[in-house]
Amino acid sequence: MMVRFGKCLVVCFLLCLSSRTLFADDAKVYLSPDGKQKAIVIPVNEGSGGTQVDIRTRAGDLICSRRFASTEEEGSGRLVEQASWSPNSRFFVFTTSDSLGRQPWNYFTFFFSRSRKQIDSFGNHGITITAPDFQIEAPDIFIGKRLAEGGDLGGYSFKIKLGSL
Repeated sequence: MMVRFGKCLVVCFLLCLSSRTLFADDAKVYLSPDGKQKAIVIPVNEGSGGTQVDIRTRAGDLICSRRFASTEEEGSGRLVEQASWSPNSRFFVFTTSDSLGRQPWNYFTFFFSRSRKQIDSFGNHGITITAPDFQIEAPDIFIGKRLAEGGDLGGYSFKIKLGSL
Protein backbone atom coordinates (compact mmCIF):
# COMPACT_ATOMS: atom_id res chain seq x y z
CA MET A 1 0.00 0.00 0.00
CA MET A 2 2.83 2.39 0.86
CA VAL A 3 4.62 1.74 -2.48
CA ARG A 4 1.45 2.47 -4.45
CA PHE A 5 0.90 5.71 -2.54
CA GLY A 6 4.53 6.72 -3.18
CA LYS A 7 4.18 6.12 -6.93
CA CYS A 8 0.97 8.18 -7.01
CA LEU A 9 2.69 10.97 -5.13
CA VAL A 10 5.61 11.01 -7.59
CA VAL A 11 3.25 10.99 -10.60
CA CYS A 12 1.14 13.79 -9.09
CA PHE A 13 4.28 15.81 -8.37
CA LEU A 14 5.53 15.40 -11.96
CA LEU A 15 2.13 16.34 -13.39
CA CYS A 16 2.00 19.45 -11.23
CA LEU A 17 5.55 20.36 -12.20
CA SER A 18 4.88 19.96 -15.93
CA SER A 19 1.62 21.91 -15.81
CA ARG A 20 3.37 24.68 -13.86
CA THR A 21 5.94 24.89 -16.64
CA LEU A 22 3.32 24.74 -19.39
CA PHE A 23 0.83 27.12 -17.83
CA ALA A 24 3.16 29.81 -16.52
CA ASP A 25 1.70 32.61 -14.41
CA ASP A 26 2.13 35.06 -17.27
CA ALA A 27 0.37 32.86 -19.85
CA LYS A 28 -2.76 34.36 -21.36
CA VAL A 29 -5.88 32.26 -22.00
CA TYR A 30 -8.38 33.08 -24.76
CA LEU A 31 -11.66 31.16 -24.49
CA SER A 32 -13.52 30.65 -27.78
CA PRO A 33 -16.93 32.36 -27.96
CA ASP A 34 -18.72 29.00 -27.90
CA GLY A 35 -16.64 27.91 -24.88
CA LYS A 36 -15.51 24.64 -26.49
CA GLN A 37 -11.84 25.50 -26.98
CA LYS A 38 -9.19 27.76 -25.53
CA ALA A 39 -5.99 29.20 -26.87
CA ILE A 40 -3.13 29.61 -24.41
CA VAL A 41 -0.30 32.02 -25.24
CA ILE A 42 2.76 31.16 -23.19
CA PRO A 43 5.94 33.27 -23.08
CA VAL A 44 9.10 31.22 -23.70
CA ASN A 45 12.13 32.30 -21.71
CA GLU A 46 14.98 30.73 -23.66
CA GLY A 47 17.46 32.34 -26.03
CA SER A 48 16.12 35.70 -27.14
CA GLY A 49 12.57 34.76 -26.16
CA GLY A 50 9.46 33.86 -28.00
CA THR A 51 6.01 32.42 -27.51
CA GLN A 52 4.23 29.09 -27.56
CA VAL A 53 0.59 28.92 -28.65
CA ASP A 54 -1.45 25.91 -27.53
CA ILE A 55 -5.00 25.20 -28.66
CA ARG A 56 -6.84 22.98 -26.20
CA THR A 57 -10.29 21.63 -25.54
CA ARG A 58 -12.27 23.11 -22.66
CA ALA A 59 -11.17 20.04 -20.64
CA GLY A 60 -7.51 20.80 -21.39
CA ASP A 61 -6.71 18.17 -24.04
CA LEU A 62 -4.12 19.42 -26.54
CA ILE A 63 -5.41 19.88 -30.11
CA CYS A 64 -2.51 21.78 -31.65
CA SER A 65 0.64 23.56 -30.52
CA ARG A 66 3.20 25.82 -32.18
CA ARG A 67 6.40 27.12 -30.60
CA PHE A 68 7.89 30.40 -31.79
CA ALA A 69 11.06 30.37 -29.66
CA SER A 70 14.47 31.54 -30.75
CA THR A 71 16.76 29.05 -32.46
CA GLU A 72 20.44 29.12 -33.37
CA GLU A 73 19.55 29.25 -37.07
CA GLU A 74 17.11 32.15 -36.82
CA GLY A 75 18.52 33.83 -33.74
CA SER A 76 15.17 35.23 -32.61
CA GLY A 77 11.70 34.13 -31.69
CA ARG A 78 8.23 35.58 -32.26
CA LEU A 79 6.19 37.46 -29.67
CA VAL A 80 2.39 37.52 -29.87
CA GLU A 81 1.18 41.12 -30.23
CA GLN A 82 -2.59 40.67 -30.55
CA ALA A 83 -4.82 37.59 -30.53
CA SER A 84 -8.52 36.90 -30.92
CA TRP A 85 -11.07 34.21 -31.77
CA SER A 86 -13.45 34.73 -34.66
CA PRO A 87 -17.06 35.27 -33.51
CA ASN A 88 -18.04 31.87 -34.98
CA SER A 89 -15.25 30.15 -32.96
CA ARG A 90 -13.82 28.52 -36.10
CA PHE A 91 -10.53 30.50 -36.08
CA PHE A 92 -8.00 31.83 -33.59
CA VAL A 93 -5.85 34.59 -35.12
CA PHE A 94 -2.68 36.17 -33.74
CA THR A 95 -0.08 38.65 -34.98
CA THR A 96 3.56 38.33 -33.95
CA SER A 97 6.68 40.47 -33.94
CA ASP A 98 10.34 39.46 -33.98
CA SER A 99 11.75 39.17 -30.43
CA LEU A 100 14.89 41.09 -31.52
CA GLY A 101 12.98 43.78 -33.42
CA ARG A 102 13.98 42.64 -36.92
CA GLN A 103 11.64 43.46 -39.80
CA PRO A 104 9.53 45.89 -37.74
CA TRP A 105 7.20 46.33 -40.74
CA ASN A 106 6.37 42.60 -40.95
CA TYR A 107 3.97 41.15 -38.38
CA PHE A 108 3.88 37.45 -39.20
CA THR A 109 0.25 36.53 -38.67
CA PHE A 110 -1.05 33.05 -37.96
CA PHE A 111 -4.44 31.43 -37.56
CA PHE A 112 -5.70 28.19 -36.09
CA SER A 113 -8.42 26.51 -38.13
CA ARG A 114 -10.79 24.39 -36.06
CA SER A 115 -11.77 22.26 -39.06
CA ARG A 116 -8.15 21.55 -40.07
CA LYS A 117 -6.86 21.38 -36.48
CA GLN A 118 -3.66 23.19 -37.42
CA ILE A 119 -1.97 26.59 -37.29
CA ASP A 120 -1.33 28.21 -40.66
CA SER A 121 0.32 31.49 -41.69
CA PHE A 122 -1.07 34.35 -43.77
CA GLY A 123 2.37 34.30 -45.43
CA ASN A 124 1.61 30.82 -46.80
CA HIS A 125 -1.20 32.51 -48.73
CA GLY A 126 0.96 35.38 -50.06
CA ILE A 127 -0.25 37.94 -47.49
CA THR A 128 2.25 40.07 -45.52
CA ILE A 129 0.67 41.88 -42.56
CA THR A 130 2.25 45.29 -41.82
CA ALA A 131 0.53 46.27 -38.53
CA PRO A 132 -0.05 44.29 -35.34
CA ASP A 133 -3.61 45.48 -34.76
CA PHE A 134 -6.56 43.82 -36.44
CA GLN A 135 -10.29 43.26 -36.07
CA ILE A 136 -12.48 40.27 -36.76
CA GLU A 137 -16.07 40.76 -37.87
CA ALA A 138 -18.74 38.06 -37.81
CA PRO A 139 -18.61 35.40 -38.83
CA ASP A 140 -14.87 35.17 -39.70
CA ILE A 141 -13.78 38.33 -41.55
CA PHE A 142 -10.20 39.44 -40.77
CA ILE A 143 -9.57 43.20 -41.14
CA GLY A 144 -5.97 44.37 -41.08
CA LYS A 145 -3.17 46.05 -43.02
CA ARG A 146 -1.17 44.23 -45.67
CA LEU A 147 1.88 45.01 -47.77
CA ALA A 148 0.87 47.00 -50.84
CA GLU A 149 1.77 46.05 -54.41
CA GLY A 150 5.28 47.29 -55.18
CA GLY A 151 6.35 46.81 -51.57
CA ASP A 152 4.92 50.01 -50.01
CA LEU A 153 5.60 49.33 -46.32
CA GLY A 154 2.71 51.54 -45.20
CA GLY A 155 0.37 48.94 -46.55
CA TYR A 156 -3.34 49.29 -46.97
CA SER A 157 -6.41 48.08 -45.12
CA PHE A 158 -8.05 44.92 -46.40
CA LYS A 159 -10.64 42.32 -45.47
CA ILE A 160 -10.48 38.58 -46.03
CA LYS A 161 -12.76 35.73 -45.06
CA LEU A 162 -10.65 33.38 -42.94
CA GLY A 163 -12.60 30.42 -44.27
CA SER A 164 -11.28 31.20 -47.77
CA LEU A 165 -7.64 30.69 -46.71
